[in-house]
Amino acid sequence: MKIVLFEFPGLINPFKDIELQWIDCDHQTGGAWQITKTKLSSFETLIRNQTPLDEKGKNLIFRMTRFIPKDRISEIEKFHDYMPNNYKDLIDYDMTDSDTDNKASYDAAKDMSWKKKTFTEVLKEFLVNVPKSKRQAVCDIILDYQLNRINKKDYNLKIKGYVESSTILKKTVIIVRKWMDDNKHGQCLYKAYLDYIANIERRCWKTILEDHGFVDEQDLLVVIAKQHRNVPDLFSHYAEDLKDIMELPSNMNLPEANMRWSTGEMCYHMEIPNLVELFDL
Repeated sequence: MKIVLFEFPGLINPFKDIELQWIDCDHQTGGAWQITKTKLSSFETLIRNQTPLDEKGKNLIFRMTRFIPKDRISEIEKFHDYMPNNYKDLIDYDMTDSDTDNKASYDAAKDMSWKKKTFTEVLKEFLVNVPKSKRQAVCDIILDYQLNRINKKDYNLKIKGYVESSTILKKTVIIVRKWMDDNKHGQCLYKAYLDYIANIERRCWKTILEDHGFVDEQDLLVVIAKQHRNVPDLFSHYAEDLKDIMELPSNMNLPEANMRWSTGEMCYHMEIPNLVELFDL
């Protein structure tokens, strides 16, 4: 359950409670001293990364009542005391250390650099700031989400405990999620992985990489390293998603296991990386 509340900032103070998380929605207020534009995609990202209300949060919302004082003049006059002189001051005021959660979400929403990076790159940039004792657990959670082994709600709940103590982690973990949720990045990688587990013996490695938006080879090898195609329940777990994938056309010439690994084994694709070494787990 998520609730979006639209208020008139400055005149009505947002209700504060540990069960509620607020995001900065960029309003125009106080005449014309703050005029901003927010992309819909940025607002959607901020909403998507909000933790849904649990039962305590729902109960709080349902028992809240609006109290409107009869005389609002003094409150409106006090609004002037908090009006910044210029837009720069407004940003500095809104992004104070006392609101690190919103700051991290705001910074991550503006950051589009991940669009030019691979999954391996954004994952490395995130994990390098995670204490080494926790990296393996965090990496497992992220890869489970990319491989659709856990849903979005469970992912948010599991990852939250590892990042809440660091503003840097709060921002970079949002960027990792943005990459995985993106149709041209994480979703393409997911489909390429399904193509691999279902069709590697009838569709060559290069075809699998190219047919899903030129998926980066290293990224596909990383998810394979986490979950190889010999995992027992793959076809039952991905049954619905595999229907269309299994109908993709075969190569004119069937692929051959012609890539030699360091063990001497011949395989259809490059050798999978050691995730412990790759991410310094």
